[in-house]
Amino acid sequence: MHTSMSKPFRLEEHPIDHVESLDVVVVGAGIAGIVAGILLPAKVPGIRLRILERESNLGGVWLTNTYPGVRCDIPADVYQSTFAPSSDWSSNYPPGAEIRAYWEGLAVRYGVTQLISFNTKVRSAQWLRDHCKWKVHVVTTTTNKGQCKDEESVVYADVLITATGTFSEPRWPDIPGMAAYEGHVQHSGHWDQRCKLAGKSVALIGNGAAGLQMLPELQREALEVHHYIRSPTWISPSFGGEDIPTETRQAPEDPEAYVIYRRDMESKTYARFSMLMKDAPRSEEARKAFYALMKRRLGPAADTLLDSLVPSFAPNCRRLTPAPGYLEALASPNVTLVTNAIASFSATGINTLEGAHHKHDVVVCCTGSDASFAPTFSIVNDAGVDLRHLWSTPSGFPDTYLGMAAPDFPNLYFILGPNSTGQPGPLIYIIERQVTYLAKLLNKMTGQGVKAMVPTRAATDDFRAYCDAYFPRTVMMDGCRSWYNGGVAGGRIRALWPGSAWHADIVRRDVRWEDFDYVYRSESGNRFAYFGNGWTSMDVEAAANPGEIPKFATYLDPRGSQIYATIGHDQSRLAIVVASTVGLAAGVINTRTTTYVSGVPLFTYETNSLADRNLPHQHADLFAFNTKGPALSSGECKPGPGDSAWPSLEEWDALDEALGRALIRTVPLAAPCYQNWGVYDTNKCEAILTNWTSPYLHENDPTSVMWPVWEGRSCLPTGKPSNATCTLGAYPVYAVNATNVAQIQLAVNFARNKRLRLVIKNTGHDYQGKSSGAASLSIWTHNLQDLAYTPDYTLGDFSGSIMHVGAGVVTDDLAKAADEHDASVVGGMCASVGFAGGYFAGGGHSPLSSVFGLAADHILAINVVTADGRFVTVTEHTHPDLYWALRGGGPSTFGVTTSVVVRLHPKVQVTTSRITFQTSHSVSNETFWKGVKVYFEYFDRLTQAGVYAPVNIRRNSPYYNDSSYSLGTEPMMAPNTSVEAFNALTKPLFDRLTELGIPYENEPRHFKSFYSAWTDAFPASQLQVAAPDDIQASRLFPRNVWRDPRGFNKAFKAIRRVSDAGHDIGAFAMAPGNPFKVHNAANPALRETIAFLSTGIVLPNDPTPAQLAATQDEVMNGLLQPWREAAPVSRLGGSYLNEGNAKEPNWQQDFFGSNYPKLLRIKKRWDPTGLFYATAGVGSEKWEVRTEEQGIQTQNGPLCRL
Repeated sequence: MHTSMSKPFRLEEHPIDHVESLDVVVVGAGIAGIVAGILLPAKVPGIRLRILERESNLGGVWLTNTYPGVRCDIPADVYQSTFAPSSDWSSNYPPGAEIRAYWEGLAVRYGVTQLISFNTKVRSAQWLRDHCKWKVHVVTTTTNKGQCKDEESVVYADVLITATGTFSEPRWPDIPGMAAYEGHVQHSGHWDQRCKLAGKSVALIGNGAAGLQMLPELQREALEVHHYIRSPTWISPSFGGEDIPTETRQAPEDPEAYVIYRRDMESKTYARFSMLMKDAPRSEEARKAFYALMKRRLGPAADTLLDSLVPSFAPNCRRLTPAPGYLEALASPNVTLVTNAIASFSATGINTLEGAHHKHDVVVCCTGSDASFAPTFSIVNDAGVDLRHLWSTPSGFPDTYLGMAAPDFPNLYFILGPNSTGQPGPLIYIIERQVTYLAKLLNKMTGQGVKAMVPTRAATDDFRAYCDAYFPRTVMMDGCRSWYNGGVAGGRIRALWPGSAWHADIVRRDVRWEDFDYVYRSESGNRFAYFGNGWTSMDVEAAANPGEIPKFATYLDPRGSQIYATIGHDQSRLAIVVASTVGLAAGVINTRTTTYVSGVPLFTYETNSLADRNLPHQHADLFAFNTKGPALSSGECKPGPGDSAWPSLEEWDALDEALGRALIRTVPLAAPCYQNWGVYDTNKCEAILTNWTSPYLHENDPTSVMWPVWEGRSCLPTGKPSNATCTLGAYPVYAVNATNVAQIQLAVNFARNKRLRLVIKNTGHDYQGKSSGAASLSIWTHNLQDLAYTPDYTLGDFSGSIMHVGAGVVTDDLAKAADEHDASVVGGMCASVGFAGGYFAGGGHSPLSSVFGLAADHILAINVVTADGRFVTVTEHTHPDLYWALRGGGPSTFGVTTSVVVRLHPKVQVTTSRITFQTSHSVSNETFWKGVKVYFEYFDRLTQAGVYAPVNIRRNSPYYNDSSYSLGTEPMMAPNTSVEAFNALTKPLFDRLTELGIPYENEPRHFKSFYSAWTDAFPASQLQVAAPDDIQASRLFPRNVWRDPRGFNKAFKAIRRVSDAGHDIGAFAMAPGNPFKVHNAANPALRETIAFLSTGIVLPNDPTPAQLAATQDEVMNGLLQPWREAAPVSRLGGSYLNEGNAKEPNWQQDFFGSNYPKLLRIKKRWDPTGLFYATAGVGSEKWEVRTEEQGIQTQNGPLCRL
């Protein structure tokens, strides 16, 4: 490649840390492509990634291989990513569909599906030397009304990566007369599910992994099976040993224990390397063990079959598989082993060389795939050499550099290419390491001015020489045919790395930059042109803001110097030590010093925490830490006042004294309106009546909640107390006014040890009664109001500005503080919502969600008191299971949050508009609804542009004859959008309304920051709460329903039906997605949402229990059931936990989706006795609140174990 200077050198005007953009195309959306789609965007700034997939869905071989019996033939525990482990496997060797579902889930979770162009086949790629780009010719197949259409196009890429795998091209047997066969022919690589085998004679050709897996299934279904094998193969034990059934799961549920379990399994995989060496003792031991195993599995049939099945070559010459059930099926009466070579096909069956003819209805070919490693499409360099032809057998051989690049082909890389895969070793980790290695190459290109790079011919030749010297030492050249050697017995090994898997891992940790030739972006060819103008970005920032000096000296850390960590050889171990010790506050009390939590100082109130050594000495049994505490038996209830188990006055006083007199005995907020509480005051009552619907009244009361219908409406304000009653109802008996962590720990320990019901209240902005509970002790966290900004924070892969937020801080205060630091934060629509309470714990949607995702996605660290009373900090590094669950897994379920660290975003400009239209003399009801449909159809376009649109649809009285409707958007918010851009975005929508003859109001306004737009759009005084008789429910409608004409029409009819019945509808156009590729417990339905709709029924004052029951039934079964049917869980519909109805019939699926089983395991691990009960919360199915005849489920009754 040309590398010399061609023009005089001039400085480039950019800082040294400027990053160039890089267009990268990955071919293939199998596992390798999915891993690349996850890791490359995370590791390569400036990358613009696109994945081309010829099939209609992702999954690679796990999509195309659907033959009977297909399953993972290595344990699933070692066949998964390192960053998203799962122990939820149906067996050690799960079915193929389960494997694909796991990887599809990762692709959705990390946003890979958005990068994939499906039904797009690459025809060829040509290197354009003058431009240093790949010209990729593709054919995209589209289907319209059953008709397929191919469209050719060209894609240009700076870098081309093939991730097409080894088994993507099925290989048919080369047998004469095959075309004359009149029966049905199948291949394991493309199975036709319509083919039925019952009662038929089946020929099964081949005994590779697919043949071994398929035979037991065919034997059970077919009338008879002839199994044709060209050469014998070894059957190995299952991974854990032959004494452990393959379907028996032994993996622990605890995440930390599971990691250790998996680490041990993967370590055992690596440790088997010596079995690959010729004449190694372990190889001979394996031969004897496998022989004994095969004999035992065959049973009596071993006498006639074993000699035909045992190979002469050593184990590991071919890939091993445990093949559960294969030998047993082979010994069945309806299976015949045929070792005579196939001579030809006839019209009715197969002829062998010995002259036998076997009639078959179906022939199944398990003859593997093209093992040449040649690309699936032409790749031509500037010299006109086609790599596909160069590598194709029998004439060619795939010479590579470390199995990942080829000489003379710049900017071309392979994942799982020739001689790249270490054996034995965990394949998925190997893929991750290869992608990480590629990320280093790409980062050099984006950050160091490299336009093209290619391995030298000398380096490639040296690697080939090493391979050719190494492999003769191994059993892989022992004379067998396998995909290792391209199907040529004794042929050169092209599939595997020349050494152990760990050996390959060490090689790929560092890039040998001297093995490459380079072309530089600078026209001068100067390799140091990327130095730029001598500045760094921080230098630029310091010059532009002389009053705010950037933190250059980050090498000086309050935790101690990190210089050693940057130069020491054992960096990974040191990092683990730092991560596991820094900021763990458990064990600290009254040490009012600055303690660091994940690099962020604890708030003062958090430095006051409890440890065993400083628990109160008196009544120590009340306050002791205990992981489990006394558990309730089935049918047993939490104690209440008057019960023998209820704490005595002496015990309550002991708690109050330990708390520093912070225990408040509850007096209901509306008690001044009644004479039976001793606080009767007509002036106070009038003030409470006037302000009852204001959130701030309830926010500043220790026990009052904003939706009393779920509390039980036990004490509502009234001007006529003689006609009403005021009881304690579901209000807690006592509340702890928490102003430090130690008080929370004391309350948790006291409640657990006395088996009390414990509830948590922050602001009381609670739709479901989670902050209420009869006969309970409450922890009131609203006075934990600290707030701290850090401009330069690093944790894991994150680096940027953050806010440390106390549990009691409301969204208004947080958003204002962020704005003062020229930043934005993903917070709630309502100003009075407590950010670090139930809001983020339920996921937390926001006016910024269509751009930045959910609030839970931006929580980097959480300080929390858990059910055992301990104060811990959770991050992705410390207690990762709890960190996952707390972010979206539900409020009041896993602990009491004391503060969180939240990521901030740059200040964003926003355009808003209040869009309204309604029925009138010129706009009929039907025309109005046509306009609504047009608006709703436009949700897709709006949310893709980052818009958040809260829409209200009202049916205005009278409800008969001249009915009228109105629609209002209050208002639409378009972040990062000017008025001009907003007008261009919405013009097609308004043009459609105009065509329909619908007058509308559109008032776009531009704001320089999100905070100013938000306060104008949703003023704090706007929110009305505390409607005592308002019953609501909601539904999340996924994008796939909206984009499906049938699905959308069904959904729209269901929505209109509610309005026609006279009920208001709130519809939020929003699409949280997962732009930051965060892994947390938020309902997967939120990731696919395009519209969040809610509705409800408001009853007259003082409804009877019968009216409440009828209303709840009408809401859940009359109004909401059609919504459920239009947006079912199977299509990733659901309900938003924080704003749903607690009596959703399938609440586990609707509120939590596929995350529920994992959440339940974490709940049992961290709260085994169920101390933290929350309505419709994880684990709540084990409890019931026994309410009296109140018509609906409230919290006004004892909490009892089922």
